[in-house]
Amino acid sequence: MTNNSGVEYLDIYDDKMVHIGRAPRTEVHKKGYWHLAFQCWFIRKEKDKTYIIFQKRCPSKDTYPNLFDTSSAGHLSAGESIEDGVRELYEELGAEVKFQELIPMGIIKQQKDEKEFKDYQFACLYLYESNKLLKDYKIQKEEITGLIEIDLESYRKLIEGEISALKTEGVYVDSDGCNHFKEYSVTYEDLVPHGKYYYHKVYEEILKYNS
Repeated sequence: MTNNSGVEYLDIYDDKMVHIGRAPRTEVHKKGYWHLAFQCWFIRKEKDKTYIIFQKRCPSKDTYPNLFDTSSAGHLSAGESIEDGVRELYEELGAEVKFQELIPMGIIKQQKDEKEFKDYQFACLYLYESNKLLKDYKIQKEEITGLIEIDLESYRKLIEGEISALKTEGVYVDSDGCNHFKEYSVTYEDLVPHGKYYYHKVYEEILKYNS
């Protein structure tokens, strides 16, 4: 919900996920109010491999600029339900997906205390399988600078520290909204610091989906 002054409000909760009111987004991150976040991981299968898709956040983002993150994610504005989160998939990636097509992966309680903000959120995780190639996504250049995909086994090795970095293929979006091929080198430190538990949870849920 955005008021007449253009200020975005979020629903806020206590640490037991009980709704306690609403607050401006800036205040939510300043004071560390608990809020809901919709996070959807896209995967693509090719032959015997499963690829997991990451977005690269814009340098202008107020949180974690330039880091690799969930395929598509966003905060839920005040008054929105978790089902409304699918709007993020269309806005960020041009993907028209119905909520019923998503695979729920659970809710993870995340508490991050950074130097300039506090991010206390209940991350509602979902999985979506798509056969679309990276070059065919309609990337929202105001939010995302590009996309990469990492095969699931390499992803596991990266989050477990078996490898320090990996090279992968991806795309970047130019100022006209066109996608271009690019090679990326990715370390664990290049990922948004969701934590090892979070990234292992995503890995395990994808394995469960594949079985």
